[in-house]
Formats: sequence, structure tokens, C-alpha cells
Amino acid sequence: LERANPGVWYHNLLWSQLGGSSGLTAPGYWWSEHLSKIDVNRVARPFSQFVATLDVNQGGYVDAAATSTNALVRAIGQKNPAKGTAYLWVQNSQHTWRNAMGVETPGPITAQSGEIVFRMAPEARYRVERWNTGTGARSGTDVVISNANGDVRLPFADLRDDFAVKLAPATPQRR
Repeated sequence: LERANPGVWYHNLLWSQLGGSSGLTAPGYWWSEHLSKIDVNRVARPFSQFVATLDVNQGGYVDAAATSTNALVRAIGQKNPAKGTAYLWVQNSQHTWRNAMGVETPGPITAQSGEIVFRMAPEARYRVERWNTGTGARSGTDVVISNANGDVRLPFADLRDDFAVKLAPATPQRR
């Protein structure tokens, strides 16, 4: 922990705050000297840019209760059923500071594929924005349609670290 590092632990701490009951707060840390080894601003900027686009201060959000078809990938976030919006952080659970830095007995970080599934309104069209958590930029936009039960399925492939997602109602296409 005393050597310079890319801030994987701090990155994961920030993004995990998107969980259903955690709320967004200034992260506390028991060993502040460790933070001097991390470019805190570089790590926090993408999170700040993403959070600035959310309307969580308006209320109405509940735990997204997202699941993954791949046991090595976790998804946490919140959804606003009344507005048809949601946001998630999707992470390969192998991407920890220990594994990324090769500390002590690191495990491998292998690419993972699967789907994230969570429930919204049935048979609704949603615009999905995928965000790069390292740069804070949108890395793609797509449209998905929930099934008759309201399940939204978001596929992912070759995931070695993480990404964030924003979901909102898609504007109907004109005919």
C-alpha cells in the first residue's frame, strides 16, 4: 500500500456508492497516507462527471435489484420506476487493488461476459448509455426493450474491470 498505485481501491470505493442504500457521501478512509500515493483527482473526476448527470437529488429512487448471469460480475445501482430511469455500476469482481497491482497472492483478472438483468416497466423502450469509469466519457448508446415482465437485459462481453450505465425512456421513433 505504500507504493504508488493507480487507485483501484479508491476507484471501487467511489463507484460502489451507487448502491441502493449507500447514498453519495465523501468517502472516509482509515489510512489517509495511502491517499497521497494516488492521484485522487484523476480517479474521482470520472465519478464526479457521471454523478453530475444524475437526478438523485429529486428523490424517487430505489435499489435497482440488478443481477448478473455471471457470478463473477456484480451490478449495483438505483432505479426510479416513476420516471423510468436507472443507473448502475457493473464490475468484474476480480478487478481488485490486490489483483490489479499483483500484491501478496493476487488472483487472475479474466475477461467476463454475460448479462445484467433488472426490472423496469413491461415492454418499454429505453435508451442505454454506457460510461467509461476511467475517463468519465460516454462510450456508447443503445436502445433496449424490456420484456413482458419488465426485465431489462444489458449484455456485456470481455469485461476486465467495470463500466457504468444510465437508462432512460427512449424517444419513440417516427414512422
